[in-house]
Amino acid sequence: VDNSSNIEVLFDGSTHTIDGTIVGATWGTDYLQFAGNSSSWVNLGEMNYDYMTLQTTFSVDKTVTNEMIIIGNPESGGGFIAIGYKNHAMVITGSYNINGNYRRIYSDITPEIGKKYNVILSYNGEVEKLYINGTLIGSISMNGAIAAPSNNTVMALGANASGNSVNSEYFKGKIYSASVYSNTKKQVTYDSPYGRLPTPTRDGYIFRGWNGKNLL
Repeated sequence: VDNSSNIEVLFDGSTHTIDGTIVGATWGTDYLQFAGNSSSWVNLGEMNYDYMTLQTTFSVDKTVTNEMIIIGNPESGGGFIAIGYKNHAMVITGSYNINGNYRRIYSDITPEIGKKYNVILSYNGEVEKLYINGTLIGSISMNGAIAAPSNNTVMALGANASGNSVNSEYFKGKIYSASVYSNTKKQVTYDSPYGRLPTPTRDGYIFRGWNGKNLL
């Protein structure tokens, strides 16, 4: 795949062929560059699953001083991987909306400029887990399905979406891979770091010919 500067589609590397639409984000060697504003994001379309796993690899281009969504669809439902505020610091975090409440797991990791972070957030109907660079950061036991986002909100890279557009929490940095998986209830998720993935709904998106599904 020749993802040159005029390519505006982020190709779905699975058999589902549901591609993302690039809105202003620009191609680097093996990543998409996000400018940290409403004109720089990727629309992955609607993804509403009862149980789900999100995965992304990213790096930041500046010291983080405000919350940023890396990947997600949090609009009174859904879930996200983000950089968020905890105890006077901006740290990597993730959450799904279960039974009407966001069950947020915070790390103690403040992203360093230029350093890559591989983040996985999974939920299988019984436990939500957050992994960073292969290490389990935290888990929350619960029951219930992930609430569907309101307003037909799409899954987005690089910003917080509402409906089919974005309005806040813009990401400034590079995203190297992104994957979305639909889990079956009670399916084992990551008994060990980089463990077996659930049957994918999306295997991952192709970044300059590189398929994100091969990361794990």
